[in-house]
Amino acid sequence: MMDSLEQFRRDTEPSPQSLSRVEARIFAAPVPGGWGMPAVALLSLGLAGLLFWTFRPVALPPTSEPVAVIGLPVAGVVNPTLLEGENGKAETVDGKVALSWTGRGSMSGTRASPLVNWDRGTVEVEVEPNQGIHLSVETREATVKVVGTGFEVRRDIQGTFVTVRHGKVEVTCADGGPPVLLGEGQQRLCGPTTAVGMLARARARQNSGTPPAELLSMVEKGLSMADRSEAAEGELNVMKVQL
Repeated sequence: MMDSLEQFRRDTEPSPQSLSRVEARIFAAPVPGGWGMPAVALLSLGLAGLLFWTFRPVALPPTSEPVAVIGLPVAGVVNPTLLEGENGKAETVDGKVALSWTGRGSMSGTRASPLVNWDRGTVEVEVEPNQGIHLSVETREATVKVVGTGFEVRRDIQGTFVTVRHGKVEVTCADGGPPVLLGEGQQRLCGPTTAVGMLARARARQNSGTPPAELLSMVEKGLSMADRSEAAEGELNVMKVQL
């Protein structure tokens, strides 16, 4: 890129001889209206401005977008750092943990034990292996623990979906099931833990053609949850009758 710009500058830059000829023509040209030397000075300034804007240095765009750096202490817990927006990227100050996301969450904890609390959307995590880093990602439905791997956590209306790209992670669903170890290419879905969430999941799955027996199981689970409101219970019972 720099060689091309330098060649362009050499090919287009006016020579001293050409500048002298232009200057001579300006001073030799008759000036209408008898303006005299002020007009000549104005023309000279105009020429200088034209040359400046034509051959001024061009600021090249940065080669890559800056990545935010999250500073975590060696010990103790700091206030959470907000992770929000589309196509966000960040890494810890020592470069051993990298995050990219579209959605909303936060990061806190210590350098050895970072904690990502994820609210919605998708967050991708890369942890350098064999560095003694015990990272966790927590959502309402799941806890994901990792030591050296790359994985994705997506949270939406149906719950928390974990996908492992490489390495291994331990996933514990908040519905009371045992921890499950996932390897490369494996996935797990942790369903909603509230009656409203279970109702929303059942409706979403109904629209995608899920068999009635599976939908009925979700509805029954929602009706068994202690947090159900009168409205949620009514909606679940209506869906149960329909099924």
